Amino acid sequence: MKTKSAIVYISILFLILVVVFFYGFKQATLSKNKMLLNNRYVELKKSTNTLLETNNRNFENFVLENSYDKDLKKAISINDTNWLTSNFVPTLSSYNIDYVWILTNNAEVLFARDGNRINPIFPVEQVTFLNNIVENPYKNFYATINGIVTQLVIAPMEFSQKNNADNSALVFLVFGKKYDETYLKNLSDISAGANFATLQNGKLLQDSINTDQNIISYHHKLEDFLGANFASLESTKILSEITVYNDYFGKYSLIYLFLFLILGIAYYTFLGVKVLKPVSILSVALNSKDGSYLEKLKIKHDEFGNIAALLDDSFTNTNKLNAEIALRKKSEAELKIAAVELQNATVEKIIAEQGKKAKGDFLSTMSHEIRTPINGVIGIANLLKTEALNPSQHDLVDTLVFSSNYLLSILTDILDFSKI
Repeated sequence: MKTKSAIVYISILFLILVVVFFYGFKQATLSKNKMLLNNRYVELKKSTNTLLETNNRNFENFVLENSYDKDLKKAISINDTNWLTSNFVPTLSSYNIDYVWILTNNAEVLFARDGNRINPIFPVEQVTFLNNIVENPYKNFYATINGIVTQLVIAPMEFSQKNNADNSALVFLVFGKKYDETYLKNLSDISAGANFATLQNGKLLQDSINTDQNIISYHHKLEDFLGANFASLESTKILSEITVYNDYFGKYSLIYLFLFLILGIAYYTFLGVKVLKPVSILSVALNSKDGSYLEKLKIKHDEFGNIAALLDDSFTNTNKLNAEIALRKKSEAELKIAAVELQNATVEKIIAEQGKKAKGDFLSTMSHEIRTPINGVIGIANLLKTEALNPSQHDLVDTLVFSSNYLLSILTDILDFSKI
């Protein structure tokens, strides 16, 4: 169970590490996307400002050129509307000029491109307006004409050598460029991907970087005649490649996580069948020391099958060795008993032999000790026979000699037997 738990913990840890890796990679990707969005925002801001500066410069140059055009001055001086219509107006299209008015110093409309001689462009009192133009020639500002934000550039045109401050010597050229859908689309085409729109809210909106939808927006301030914020030109860019990449990453991240999960389950199942189960069988067999658990495992032709076969052989040899050891122990016990018995018999034998020897020694000693006095008796009896004895005493002495010799013969036989 410990091995199984360890494998389960390792598998769970592996899945957690995979999830953490993907989460960290996603966070790194989001951080990278945010950095990329910031960089693209800077590029959008720079390109928008450059584009507008270029357009404004071209617009102002066009106005400047026309304010010194001699043919235009002549046509205005003689009020030649036919020339203005046939020669002057066609040049406006190449510069996307939608409006043109020619004003007198009294703000009277001498000529209008669309024929509308009503002056719609005075945002302030006429005298202030004209004086401001004189002091700031080629003034560039924005106003609303017919509900559309329009860029206006006004330039004085001098007809005499008098000082420019003398309004009687001036007429005013007013050119207008509508920021309508067509013009904004042209800006979008030039900017390669940005979308432009005009916002007439009177406040400059904050630029934004939307990391969720990968949209960046920049707001360029459009000032009115007095220099106040009139509207905003919003340039927006959708970084679709980041969205596509995020969708791609999200989709394939889920696919990869699912695959890792499937691989993890397959890996765990493989370990359970190929490793955990054989290890469990080996563990049970080792604990019980019973080779019968190894029968199914031995038939497999893999490492665990070889281990099971070796382990079964080990159990068989161990059982044989245990049987031999038991038999040897039994033999040793019997030998110990026999040795004890032999030792006891030997001791008894030694004691018996010692008893026999003591008995023989005793008999020998006693026979020797008895023989000595008997020999003395026999010697004295033989001496008595030499004495003058009456017949009765002589018979007694003969009996004594006979008895003494007979007793000595018995003692000699006892000594000979004891020797044997």
